[in-house]
Amino acid sequence: MCELSSGTRSERILGAWGTVCGAVWREVDSVGCVWNPVFGTSHMRISAKGEYAAKAVLYLSLKHPKVVTIHEIAENHKIPLKYLEQILLVLKRAGVLESHRGVRGGYTLGRRPDQISIGEVLRAVDGKFSRSSCVEVDLQRHHSCPEENSCGLKQLWQDVQVAVEKILFETTFDELRKRTLAGIAREGNYVAFEV
Repeated sequence: MCELSSGTRSERILGAWGTVCGAVWREVDSVGCVWNPVFGTSHMRISAKGEYAAKAVLYLSLKHPKVVTIHEIAENHKIPLKYLEQILLVLKRAGVLESHRGVRGGYTLGRRPDQISIGEVLRAVDGKFSRSSCVEVDLQRHHSCPEENSCGLKQLWQDVQVAVEKILFETTFDELRKRTLAGIAREGNYVAFEV
């Protein structure tokens, strides 16, 4: 779960949905942002695979350029080893990671952390971002919205999706690495994350 802090550009965009809809609304964008006007918070729902992939790449960013074993990543983030193997293989195929064989083998980033975005990682493991049901045709029931081409709400959903994807693809793991290190420094918990 990723809670957007008050006043961010993303929250202002998502907050508008609470005003437009006047009630709790469901999925609104590609990664499942949900606005709750009662509590005034928004949460992003990302698949377990996406969450684990992001954690693994962030961990490798913090250790960059060192080679890190899959066991170390799994242990530090409580990710099932077999599941992590599948995720890292997908990220390797996507060029996000490189694997190193041998006794000192493991994984490193395929590129510098400032050249890898969170959007790239999520798209690599989860495929194309899903859209709101308002945006896509319901293929199972062969039904589409009668106002498909003229609906202002549909256009707004698309604007939110574009805005969220822009943030995800512009946010690099170097930025996330710096945020994480700043958080560790604020908490004074240097032992928790030996870099």
